Amino acid sequence: MPQTETTLQDRWQKRVMPVVEWLFHSRDGFGKWELGWIISLWLAGLFLFGQFFNWGNIPFDFHDWAEISAPRIAFVQDAVKTGQLPLHMPDGSALRNVTDRYMALPDVMLAPQMLLLGVMPVGWFVLVNVWLLYTLGLFGLVRLWKRLHLSPISYAVLYVLFNFNGSILSHFSVGHVNYTGYFLYPWLFLLLMDMAECAHFSLKSRASWRWLAGYAFLLFFMLLNGSFHQFIWSLMLTGLVGLFHWRYLLQAFAGIVAAGLLSAVRLLPPALHLGQFDNEFLYGYPAMNDIWMALVGMIGPDKAFAHTGQLTSLGWWEYDLFVGLAGAVFLVFFGLGWWLSGRAVPAWLRSLSVPALVLFSLSMGSVYRLVMYIPIPLINGERVSARLITLPFILLILAAVSGFQCFLDTKGRTTFLRWGSAIGSFLLLNDMWQHLRLWRVNIAVQYFPVTPVNLAIKVVSNHTDPAYTNLLLAGAGITIVMGVVLLVGVFRKTE
Repeated sequence: MPQTETTLQDRWQKRVMPVVEWLFHSRDGFGKWELGWIISLWLAGLFLFGQFFNWGNIPFDFHDWAEISAPRIAFVQDAVKTGQLPLHMPDGSALRNVTDRYMALPDVMLAPQMLLLGVMPVGWFVLVNVWLLYTLGLFGLVRLWKRLHLSPISYAVLYVLFNFNGSILSHFSVGHVNYTGYFLYPWLFLLLMDMAECAHFSLKSRASWRWLAGYAFLLFFMLLNGSFHQFIWSLMLTGLVGLFHWRYLLQAFAGIVAAGLLSAVRLLPPALHLGQFDNEFLYGYPAMNDIWMALVGMIGPDKAFAHTGQLTSLGWWEYDLFVGLAGAVFLVFFGLGWWLSGRAVPAWLRSLSVPALVLFSLSMGSVYRLVMYIPIPLINGERVSARLITLPFILLILAAVSGFQCFLDTKGRTTFLRWGSAIGSFLLLNDMWQHLRLWRVNIAVQYFPVTPVNLAIKVVSNHTDPAYTNLLLAGAGITIVMGVVLLVGVFRKTE
């Protein structure tokens, strides 16, 4: 009997303990184990998003699926299949009833992957498009793994919290498919980390041009995917970093200008309808306790309007940040408590924390109403200020996983703490899975009024429109020139 116990202990030491050490040990390089871990999580995400979107069999007859997203995608599909430019829709019903000019709205999708609509139905395209952007975001998360010196378990927590939190899932559920630009945020934070750690920014430096081009093309691609809101939030955070840290002001300003000029083909046409869009302010989070409820409250589409009253009429998807109780405790303890307890704060977190706090403050109540009085079209286009919490929320996730890894490196080598971390991770996964099940599109449709939609009539209806087409051409010219300037700056020879 003692020999049997010794044999079991030996097997545990030889086979299990190396895996445990690997899971909790920070590493910079990637071997076959790390690659297998990344691919396994990626495949799991493909499956989960497939489940969430009912494998492309999406019911389009409710909420923004019917009113906005499905008609717009069906219109572009007709343009792809008939070989026409998607200039004019048959009417303005899917364009906020402002115009029939498709490109005159900044949040419509015009990304190159929409050519796939020529070979697949609208529902399949929605799923495949999410898969594509999710995969691009995954590459950014892997870069963050290396940048923050994470362990496999820390990376897994980052992966789950970023990809499957309540904010992105509930928005997708009600038809906000142009929120796919959210998946590009890991790349934005990598660029902002580069800015925070940059010794000197100069247009005489190829490194500075690489940063500038990366920032501008990232935001341009974000806008091409219809992620206008994500585009604006990115500019706001970048601008605030420059304002609060003067040594980054030139770099932040250059990035904002470059992104704006490169995106001119998408930003100029909406100028034709300035003042015609509905810019009525719709409110933010009513109170601080609502943010805690957004993090821990498993509220599904069946109760999406149960909280409405005198303070807000917004659906719950505008507030949802669900990460579960385990996730919320993790974010508060490691994202705030760990760094506020006197530990050395990394440069990127010092640089981004105050600007993120400003965005967080603007997401509360009617604070942002004051900002909307500033006569800048891009800024006063954000009606639901609660959405401004998105980037501070992601920064909190990054701060938490970084703090968690520091904890593992210094105090987390005991068996008790590792078991605690493993159990906490399991509880987090369970909560996130339950929330995902609640908001699946084929479940959400049951709790919204039916809105009949006929996608067959969403066909290209182009007509003569000189003001519109001339502005499109002017915007395209500016975009091309700016793109060439950025590429020349990146690839020019240096002495």
